[in-house]
Amino acid sequence: MKIKNKEKINKNYTLSQWERRVVVFKFIYSLLIDEFLNDKDIEKKIEKELPNDIYILSIVKDFINNKIEYFKLLQDNLKDTWKINRLDYVDRAIIFSAICEYNVHKIDKKILIDQAIITSKKYGTDSSYKFINFILDKVMK
Repeated sequence: MKIKNKEKINKNYTLSQWERRVVVFKFIYSLLIDEFLNDKDIEKKIEKELPNDIYILSIVKDFINNKIEYFKLLQDNLKDTWKINRLDYVDRAIIFSAICEYNVHKIDKKILIDQAIITSKKYGTDSSYKFINFILDKVMK
């Protein structure tokens, strides 16, 4: 899937890195919830909901283009008795957004894990951050 290059970035307000990560997490969450969107609908959703930020778009594009591989990677790093569909959508979205950013932008894994923990404490369940920390540390080697 190709995402149109959005070169115009809002000059009046720049998102912080954490705010960018939250935008990505929320968008990936929305894709996970509505898993039956076709490519055309996803493109419309991107145009409508995401800011004109190349950094954000590159992470979202990576998730869309490699979604199957990321699901397999996550499943391979779960305990044998766990299945990915047992995981909360919020936890999945936080994990996927961190992994995608790690792969696309090569950000230090400690920074991404710390930011994922902060995000999970704000948006996840009480114990989400422990699980997310464990999985991301395992996957980002």
